[in-house]
Amino acid sequence: MALIKLPELLEKGMPGITSKKVKLVRHKDNRGEILVNGKKEVGDPYSWYVDDPQIFLDYQSEQSKDVFKDVDYIVSFIGEEGTTARMIGVFRVDGYDEERKAKYDKDKFYYKLTEVEEFKEEFSERVIIEWGNSAVTWHQWLKKGEDDKDVIAIEKIGVEWKYPTYEEVVLSFEKLKEIIKGDGGIWKHKLTAVKGIYVISDLSTGRLYVGSAYQEGNGIWGRWKRYVETNGTGGNVKLQELVDKDPEYAKKNFQWGILQTCPLRITDRDIIHLEQTWKEKFGEKACALNGN
Repeated sequence: MALIKLPELLEKGMPGITSKKVKLVRHKDNRGEILVNGKKEVGDPYSWYVDDPQIFLDYQSEQSKDVFKDVDYIVSFIGEEGTTARMIGVFRVDGYDEERKAKYDKDKFYYKLTEVEEFKEEFSERVIIEWGNSAVTWHQWLKKGEDDKDVIAIEKIGVEWKYPTYEEVVLSFEKLKEIIKGDGGIWKHKLTAVKGIYVISDLSTGRLYVGSAYQEGNGIWGRWKRYVETNGTGGNVKLQELVDKDPEYAKKNFQWGILQTCPLRITDRDIIHLEQTWKEKFGEKACALNGN
């Protein structure tokens, strides 16, 4: 059931925008390796938007056809399951970028794009729409009135994701379980988009476990999901010893935090090196739950 029509929501964020020429763009590129500015970039549009916005901006502004000709604004979405899409931002089109065209590929079209900060602060990653059966049509003109897209969900700020940065995330085991078992909402999108170094703190003793999310799929989300599935241990020997003695130990004492995020394209070798560097920073005594 629709909560509101997309044009109405856009007007709330920026009065007058629907009187402009606006295109809706649905990104769902799963190639894994994409040529951007003449260079192969590993990843996908959403992970770039979260972890490296400039790559996302360059990716979106480089097209093989003149699809943004005479367009004033682009409303960008990431394709999700079925025909739904999550809005990630509104971008003003400031004309062609002839410098990039001359530098990279004269047969392509390059545009100058600027993200509208008002939308980013208020609506970025929170608005879900029904794109409709024409999902293969990845760019469409915004229609006015009842003919345009239905907004089917607006995720809450605070309940879902209240942190200005990843490094400010602090979660108890009960909160982590609630997020994972509830399928995550915006948390899943945020944590799937990055790998990284995390810390589990034992609040009863002050001891730490420093780990890295790299081998398992779905970034930090994939690794933290494993902790929920194993009652807080993640398969780690010293954490398992504590939980074996008291099945409620993780619930009563463990707290999860993110020390550093890394792009999905980082190599296992590099992220393991970063993990070791964090262990050295804290010291062997502090990282007593690592056992290595």
